[in-house]
Amino acid sequence: MKDAVAAYLALRRTAGFAMANAEYLLDGFARFAAGRNETHVRTQTAIDWAAAGASAARRDERLKAVCRFARHIRIEDDRHELPPANYFGCRKTRRMPYIYSSNEIGRLLEAAGRLRPRGAIRAHTRRRKESPIGPDQTVMAGEACHRPWAGGPAIHDFSACISKVVDAVRSLASGA
Repeated sequence: MKDAVAAYLALRRTAGFAMANAEYLLDGFARFAAGRNETHVRTQTAIDWAAAGASAARRDERLKAVCRFARHIRIEDDRHELPPANYFGCRKTRRMPYIYSSNEIGRLLEAAGRLRPRGAIRAHTRRRKESPIGPDQTVMAGEACHRPWAGGPAIHDFSACISKVVDAVRSLASGA
């Protein structure tokens, strides 16, 4: 099964997926299955392996990784079983986003301006400044490098970008 896992990971990576966590999980599953002398995905083996996860979310993640692999490998060999993806019944929920009011944003920015040590660049990088993209938007260094304004080119050289951002922040801090 290790060869099938390696081929699956290589195919998915070719399609642009990173697969770092899937590789870790599927290698663990392949070792577990090999310890049971199994060469094909078996539902009970997948469930037993996934059940070793520390939390319900981890068990669910482990089983779903095997399910994705099993769906792929069954195309070539239908002796592989397809475990039930929702066996552990874990559902991820997202928190409701919090939208800051203008007043709260103003208070946050005032507090950022008081960051220590005094005169350091850190406080100025967190404060709201007038910018070419609009007066009510905060621009962080990453945005400054990768979002060209007014038709200017994006800066892809990180050190050149940081130098440009530092120079801009210093000129803002000095009132120039």
